[in-house]
Amino acid sequence: MIGTPLVVTKGQRDTRHALTDALLFADLVSMATPVVKWAREISRADQIPVLIRRAFHDCNAAPTGPVFLSLPMDVMEQMTSPRNPRGPYRNEGNRPAREEVRKVLCPMDAHVDQTFLIEVPFRSDAREV
Repeated sequence: MIGTPLVVTKGQRDTRHALTDALLFADLVSMATPVVKWAREISRADQIPVLIRRAFHDCNAAPTGPVFLSLPMDVMEQMTSPRNPRGPYRNEGNRPAREEVRKVLCPMDAHVDQTFLIEVPFRSDAREV
């Protein structure tokens, strides 16, 4: 797995249960740290787009390797204001046309309850996320 650009996500129990030693609650970040480039637990909903983008960027940055994100249930249920996490790194050059994406996804809709399309622009000369 070392050298493989990979974003590993794991759902985590509600963080409000951490003190009561909830069943299936563990320090996932500490468990993942020895085998990944970095590991983080998302603590607020507004961190999700920033950390997802950083995860995809960092796993592809040299030396390539896996990164880990822990996603607590209570954070995933929080409401937040939408914002553009792309910043100045938007790259329109490699984006497929919307019609092409629809051609690929429409046949899948019949077989999948939910379809997620995550756009992660990447620039190899980006210095900071």
